[in-house]
Amino acid sequence: MGLLSRAVAPALHFPFMSAQWKSPKNNQTHFQARRQDARDGAVIVWYLHQFYTDAGLVPTVKDTVHFSLTIDMESVHLFVHWEEFDEERPAYYMEPVMKAFLDDEPQVANMRCMMNIIVYAFGSRLANLRAAVEATRIQQAATPFLSRSSSSIRLFQGDSAINIPPPSPHSLGNELSNTPQKRQRVLSRASSSNT
Repeated sequence: MGLLSRAVAPALHFPFMSAQWKSPKNNQTHFQARRQDARDGAVIVWYLHQFYTDAGLVPTVKDTVHFSLTIDMESVHLFVHWEEFDEERPAYYMEPVMKAFLDDEPQVANMRCMMNIIVYAFGSRLANLRAAVEATRIQQAATPFLSRSSSSIRLFQGDSAINIPPPSPHSLGNELSNTPQKRQRVLSRASSSNT
């Protein structure tokens, strides 16, 4: 399975931070954004855990942590998302880290200082992801191609009962496929006699 098939979403492989932008003009609030962030954060943390596990590595909380922002026209909220295992079952958590009003310069400055988490994103986190990508590449090179390809996607590892067929070429947005030809317009006698 290549990295393209491992993406959380098209062109989104290893997200570190996500954001939900809300507009009070459209009756949208941080409350709605926080629920969306909780969903997105849990999916991303689960995805990162699966990626490391599939690479043969044991991920730590630090390896799979995710940060998110909710923003409206007046304030920004920063959250951290992580996963813990209790009795072999994962539990996903989300806690606020900081809030700032966008018109308060000291609060915005403090928020920017808090954004030093980006140093971690490009430091040890990136090094760990590169190691996992390399481990995946080595595993793929050692596995014969025919045993890697499959006519369906297994929903759960080790569960062969639930299979999802691969997407059809039309659902992939394949612009290279032949488009149907337009039919020639046939004039009826009624329309040709009126002209």
